[in-house]
Amino acid sequence: MCANYTPTRRDRWVEERLQTKLPQVEWPSEAYPGLLAPIVFLDPQSGAPRCELARFGLIPPWAKDASFGRRTYNARSESAPQKPSFRAAWRERRYALALMDNFYEPQWEPTSGSARGLFDDEPQSGPMRAQ
Repeated sequence: MCANYTPTRRDRWVEERLQTKLPQVEWPSEAYPGLLAPIVFLDPQSGAPRCELARFGLIPPWAKDASFGRRTYNARSESAPQKPSFRAAWRERRYALALMDNFYEPQWEPTSGSARGLFDDEPQSGPMRAQ
């Protein structure tokens, strides 16, 4: 499961492939749970792709504060429809794409007893997309 990622800044690719533009404001160079990063989703009124900044991590309407998103940034498609945090968004088909140039995955090191970040930087023809 992705722990953090580098949001893409490839404006041209996003515009050509997704028919939308990256936001014209700054965002952090790495996205961690709770931080802002660009996402692409279908506008509920027009049905057209739209790109906006959003916090990394799902914050359900019943959550008391935004820090809840630090615990809900990954979900398994097999169990998301049953989990209280994801159930409504899943049922209403509120999906978004996080566009990333690479991502970091914690990898457990048995010899040291700790985790280290594994950086996926495979060459891509465009940004990776995570849903």
